Amino acid sequence: MSQVLPFSNSSNIKVQTLSTRRVVITGLGAITPLANNVADTWDGIVNGKSGISSIDWMTDTPFASRFGGVIRDFDVSAYIPAKDAKRMGVFMHYGIAAGCQAFQDSGIEVS
Repeated sequence: MSQVLPFSNSSNIKVQTLSTRRVVITGLGAITPLANNVADTWDGIVNGKSGISSIDWMTDTPFASRFGGVIRDFDVSAYIPAKDAKRMGVFMHYGIAAGCQAFQDSGIEVS
């Protein structure tokens, strides 16, 4: 089932409703302030650890807060060639890494 959503400055876009959409989760991946993989992230959650800490590198900003959840010890070269990584934002690195982990966790074999 689809519905058409009218937008004022663009053509009509068809959107599939969630009730007819099927999703299968085959694997898990996680890049979080707690850890850079699912197992260590889950261990941190179970043991009540917090990924929130002081942000040392954000000293010259107008923001009053100096703490938050920062991804630490992340090596993008384990997932993406350095040449490609330079062309992407760091948020893309995290998403690709988590996706690679999920694919590996799924056990799907590509032939």
